[in-house]
Amino acid sequence: MPVPNNYNFSLQDVVNEIPGSQDDLVECFAEATASKFDSIYSGSKNSLRNFRNYNAITATTTSVSLGFGNTAALACQAQGSGNNVTRYMPLGQGFSTATNLYSNSAGTTNAPAGYYSQSGIWRYWTGFSFSGSAQSCNF
Repeated sequence: MPVPNNYNFSLQDVVNEIPGSQDDLVECFAEATASKFDSIYSGSKNSLRNFRNYNAITATTTSVSLGFGNTAALACQAQGSGNNVTRYMPLGQGFSTATNLYSNSAGTTNAPAGYYSQSGIWRYWTGFSFSGSAQSCNF
């Protein structure tokens, strides 16, 4: 459970949220994960208040291992040979129906254009959207 998004929390709330930390603010900062701080409150990381809303940001993407190539055939071959790239899709969407493809887990940078494949299907990503429907890797 995230640290509350108000100033009514204690050091114990922070300790409970950070695995391996003890009852010491300095250690909490040392053990904390930078991406879990709320940028509005993270500050200089020298005050308990910097932990406000820590770990409250929920994932909006999921990582996926995909074959990639300049042609559909190459993408399907790459996926089958284990030469995969890691990309990110909107949380809860499968590859065959995904609406976006990202190169970072925050979902702020679109993946490069090209053919991508997974589990015997391929799709073409323009760099901004998928073109057409999923097709079978029958090459």
